[in-house]
Amino acid sequence: DDVSYRTCMNAWAVSKEVGSAEKTEALLKRYIEMCGMCSSNGFNLVLKACATSPPSDGSNPFGVAVKIFHQMRDSDDPKVKPDHASYSYMFIICNKHLPDNHTQRLQIFKKLFRECCEDGMISSFVVDAMRNSMPRDLFDKLFKLKENATVDDLVLNDLPA
Repeated sequence: DDVSYRTCMNAWAVSKEVGSAEKTEALLKRYIEMCGMCSSNGFNLVLKACATSPPSDGSNPFGVAVKIFHQMRDSDDPKVKPDHASYSYMFIICNKHLPDNHTQRLQIFKKLFRECCEDGMISSFVVDAMRNSMPRDLFDKLFKLKENATVDDLVLNDLPA
C-alpha cells in the first residue's frame, strides 16, 4: 500500500547507505508496477536518496537522479512533474556528486535554474539549495544580485520567468 512503500522509500532515502539511491529507485519501480503511476512525492524520495547517498565506486546516485528527473520532466501526468523539492534535490545532487572540475557542472546548474524558473518552482528550499551548491559568483549572476547583496535582497518579481 501507498503508506508502506513511501515509508520504506523514505527510510532508504535518509539512511545515507551506499546503494540507497538504487534501492529507493527499485521500490519506486515495484510501487508503480503494483499501483500504477506515483505522484512526484515518490520520485522525490528517490532524489532525496540520491542527495543523501555517499559517493561510492559501487553505486551511481547521480545517474539514478538524472534518470528519475528526466522521467518526471517527460511525464504527461501533471502529478509527476518536478516540483520545487525536485529542483532543490537536483542542485544538492549535482553539488555532491559532480566534481568541482567537471566540465559541465556550471552549465548543469544554469540549465536547472532556467528550467526551475520556467516551471515556476523557485522557493526558499530551491534558493537555499542553490546558495549552498554553486559558486557565489554564479548564484549572484543567476539572481542578478549586485555586489555585497544578500539573499534577503532577492525580489520575487525580479526573477527570470
